[in-house]
Amino acid sequence: MRTIFNKQKYLSTELIEECFEYGKTNYIDKVVTGNGFTTGFSYLQPKRGKVNVLVAPNKSVVKDKEREYKNRTFAPKKKVGFVYEGSTLKHNVSYYDLIVLVSDSFVNNAWKLKGNIDKLMIDEFHSVLIQSSFRNSLKKIQYKLEEDFKECCIAFVTASPLLYSEIDITIHNELVKPRKLHTTQEVDKFIGRAVKSIQNGRKTLIFTQDGSVVKKILTLSERNDFRLISGENFVTTLLSKDFYTLNENSNIVVCSSAAFEGWSDYSLNGDIFIYMNLNNAHNTFLGANIYQAIGRLREGYNYAEVCVQKVGGGFANKCITYLDAKLDKFITYDKQSIERKQSKSFKFSFQGTQVAGKDLKTFIYTKINKNVITFHKYTPAIHVHNEINRIDNKLQLYTDYFAKRKIELIEVEDDISKSKPMSKTKREQRIEHVVENIKTNNLIDLFDNFFFKNFNPEDKAKYYISEIDIYQECAFHLGIELDEKFQILKEFLQEDYYNEMLEIYIKKATNKNKVTEKRKEFSDVGFNYCLDVAIGITFDRFDINIVGHRNYNSLTLIGLKLIEYIASKLKREVTEIDIKNCFPRIIYALNDLPLPKDFYGVDRAKNKTKINTLLNNFFYDEKKSTAKNRQRNNAKSNLKKAGINEVCIEWLIENHFENKFRGDLFNFMAYHEKEIINNAIDILQIKHEEEVFHRRHDSIIVFNKIEHTDLNRFIYENQEGWFNTSKENIFNDDFFIFD
Repeated sequence: MRTIFNKQKYLSTELIEECFEYGKTNYIDKVVTGNGFTTGFSYLQPKRGKVNVLVAPNKSVVKDKEREYKNRTFAPKKKVGFVYEGSTLKHNVSYYDLIVLVSDSFVNNAWKLKGNIDKLMIDEFHSVLIQSSFRNSLKKIQYKLEEDFKECCIAFVTASPLLYSEIDITIHNELVKPRKLHTTQEVDKFIGRAVKSIQNGRKTLIFTQDGSVVKKILTLSERNDFRLISGENFVTTLLSKDFYTLNENSNIVVCSSAAFEGWSDYSLNGDIFIYMNLNNAHNTFLGANIYQAIGRLREGYNYAEVCVQKVGGGFANKCITYLDAKLDKFITYDKQSIERKQSKSFKFSFQGTQVAGKDLKTFIYTKINKNVITFHKYTPAIHVHNEINRIDNKLQLYTDYFAKRKIELIEVEDDISKSKPMSKTKREQRIEHVVENIKTNNLIDLFDNFFFKNFNPEDKAKYYISEIDIYQECAFHLGIELDEKFQILKEFLQEDYYNEMLEIYIKKATNKNKVTEKRKEFSDVGFNYCLDVAIGITFDRFDINIVGHRNYNSLTLIGLKLIEYIASKLKREVTEIDIKNCFPRIIYALNDLPLPKDFYGVDRAKNKTKINTLLNNFFYDEKKSTAKNRQRNNAKSNLKKAGINEVCIEWLIENHFENKFRGDLFNFMAYHEKEIINNAIDILQIKHEEEVFHRRHDSIIVFNKIEHTDLNRFIYENQEGWFNTSKENIFNDDFFIFD
C-alpha cells in the first residue's frame, strides 16, 4: 500500500490521475468525504477514441450529476452521457468523453463498453460491496472487470472502505480536523437529544431504517415536516405511519440507507443522529455507513451520535459459523450435480449437522462458460457477514478505523454512569431516564408518550401492570397527578375475573359441544380480547384493523354483555347507539323508501332467518346447472315471498345479482354503514366535546352515560328512523356469510 499526501481541501486532477494505472485495479481510500475526487475525475480527458466511465452507487447520484452537468458544475466542456432507469445513451459510446451510470446499468451495458474504456472509476465502492451481498446482479461486476476490462485503468474509490478491504492507495489529507463521534445504547436519551437539537432550530440529520424511531423524534418534537432522502420503500413505510409534510426547507432531514452517500449539505453547525439495531438486518450499519453519514455535512458538524441497540425482532442478521469451511465443502461437493446443488431443497452434512445450500447463496457467485457452470466464493459478501457479526454495542470494533480518520469515539453515558450505583435495576434506570429527559428537554406535556409503547406484548396483564407501576412512579417524581383510571385498570388486571368473563362468553352456547368449543376459544383468544377491551376502555383508544369499510377492533371481537361487564369493573358505563335494522334500512333508503315498522311480519323469528338466508344466497351461481334467467326469477320470487318491497327487489337483482364476488353486496352496505356512523358521531361530538366515540360496526359506543336524542331526527338518503326504532338489529355480524 502506498500513501499519497494532499495539502489542499480539494484533490487536484494531477493527484487523481496518479491513482489510475493501466492494466491494474487500485482500491483507493480517499479518507475524506467531499474532497472532490468525483468532480476531479470528470475533468480527466480520456485517450483518443476511448471514454471514461463513472459508476455511481445509486440512481439519485446519477441524476444529481446530470443536474450539475446542465448547470455546468460537473464535467464542463465535456460530452457526458447518463444512464439510469428511464434514461439511455442517445449516441454511440465513442461519442462521449464520460459516461455516468449506476452499477446495475454498468453490468447490463458491459458489452457496449468492452474495448472502449480508458479510465473506469467505481465510486463509493463500499456501497457496491455491501449491496452485492443481497443483490446478485452486483456480484457480476467482479468477474466482468476481471474478464472484459483487464486493459483499463480501474479505481475503486471510497472514503469509507469496509473493515476487511485491502487498500492499495491511501490519500492522506493534512487539513483534516479532529472530530468526536458519540455512542449510546440508551434510545430514550438519544431521542431526547435529537428532539432538543430540532427544538433549538439546528439542522438535524437523522439516519435510520427504523420508521418508529423517526416517528418518536418527530412526535416529541411536535413536528410533522421534514426533508426526506430515501428510497421508495422507506418513503411508503414512513408515510404510512402518520400524516407528514415533506418540506425541502425543513431543518429536519430524515435519511434512510439510500442517503448515506451521494449528496451534500453545506449547513454550518448541524447535528447528526444515527440509529441502528443489531437485531435487524435492515437497520444494521457498518463503520463505512456511519462515516459516510457524518460526512454529509460538508462544512463539519456540531454534534454526532450513534445509538446502537440490540432489541426486538425483524429480519435478523444471520451468523453462520465456519462459513469459509462450509463454502469450501459446498463448492467442492461432487456427489450431486450443479443443478441439484442450486435447488432450494439441497442440503449437505458438515461436522454432523445439516447445512442448507440456500443459506450459502449470498456468498457464492456463478460463472457460465459455454455450458459449464462453476461456483466461486464471493469474498465481499463474506467480509460483510464477518464484519456485521463482530459489531458491538459500543462500536469498539471501529476504534482504530475512526482514529485513522481523526475521529474519537466517546460513550455518552460515561460521565453519567460514574455517578450511578451499579446495582440499579433496568426498571430504576428507565424511571430515571424518563424523568431526566422530561426535565432536561421540558417535555412535561408529552409525559404520556413515554409509556405503553408495546401494543402487542406477549403477556398483556403483566406488561400493563408493570407499565402502570412505572408510569405512576415517574408521575410522582415529576409532580404529575394521574387519573384514577390507571389504578383501577391495574387492580382489574390483578384480580381474577377469568371465570366470570368465561361464563358470559359461553352463555349463548346451545349444546355441550358448543360449550367445549367456546371454552377453548376463550382460553386461546377470547381472554386476550377481554384484556384488549379493558385497556382500550381505559385509554379510550382501540386498535385499528381496517377491512373494507369496517374496523374489526377488539370491541367487535366480544359481545356487548361482556363489554358492559368489563366496563362496570372499570367503573365506566356503556352507552350503545345502534342503527336499527341497518342493512335492510339502507336497501330501502337507497330506493327512496322508509323501512316498514312491521318489516318482519307476524312470525319475526322465522322471517328473520328467511331474509338472512335469502340475502346471503340470491346471487347468480354459474356452477349450478340452472339457467341464469331461471335463477334470477327464483331469486325474485323468494325475495317477494319474504315480504321485501318489489322496488327493492328489482334494485337488488339489477345491481347485485351478478356480483363478481359474494362479498360485494356486504361491502357496499358496509360503506353506507360507515357513512351513517361517521355522520352520527359528528353530530354527537358537537354536544359532547369531551367524549370519545367508537364505532362497533353498525353501532356507536361511548364509555359514559350520555343523552343522544339529537339523533332521533337523523337523516340519511332522505330517510329518518336510523337510531330510534326497534332495538333489534337482525343484520348482525352473521348476516352475510361468505366462503
